[in-house]
Amino acid sequence: MKKTRLCALSLVVAAPMVLSSTAGAQSPDNVSTALDAARYGLLVKLPVRPESRADFLRIIKDRVAASRQRSEVVDFRVLATPDPNVYIAFESFRNKDAFSTFEKLPESQNFLNVLQPLLSGSPEVSILQPLP
Repeated sequence: MKKTRLCALSLVVAAPMVLSSTAGAQSPDNVSTALDAARYGLLVKLPVRPESRADFLRIIKDRVAASRQRSEVVDFRVLATPDPNVYIAFESFRNKDAFSTFEKLPESQNFLNVLQPLLSGSPEVSILQPLP
């Protein structure tokens, strides 16, 4: 019991340091402000072929990291769902023009070409905009 508490306590103490270093040391307020400034976004459901899951995970992790370096992108993340072969991508952009610019990049087109054979169906895309 004592060892479990010590481990839990060390996680509580270490988590903010790890999170702040991976999030570019942004405070929650700065992150919220940046996300609130996004004027256009996508929510994409990605059904992955079970036999392609490992390739998908490798490729999507690289895509997320590269996308976060682009000035057009406010946030880009892919999350797992309870189904091990379905993922949800959340992408937010400064505005629709920024998305259009990002979408037309050669690396974006190449990514879509590489991604397509890994999917078990068509992605389901929802366009997101700020509340009126």
